[in-house]
Amino acid sequence: MPTHGGPAAPFPEGDEPVLVVEVHLPIDADGGSADSIDRIEEFLSRHADQWFDDGEEVGDDFVWPLSNGSRAELLELAADIAALPGLPDGLFAVVTDSDDLFSDDGDAIPLL
Repeated sequence: MPTHGGPAAPFPEGDEPVLVVEVHLPIDADGGSADSIDRIEEFLSRHADQWFDDGEEVGDDFVWPLSNGSRAELLELAADIAALPGLPDGLFAVVTDSDDLFSDDGDAIPLL
């Protein structure tokens, strides 16, 4: 369960896949990513209507799935995350759906 305000309701079971934009933060090998993770989760707590779930570590990234919006709206939210002060370079988004969460199947889009 979320610790920063709560995500949107889970994807409905049995329905068609839902559009998801995953925001990927490369994890710092020395553990310096904790501040960035906290900063992103604080930001997302103000956008709980488009935030499906807490972020989680997936491979070398920390990933937040965003949903409940159009592709353009979710990519705009992802870009807003990347523009937060103090975040490291290298954030990217993956456009996918609820059937392929955390699978690396999707369009990867660099975020500035």
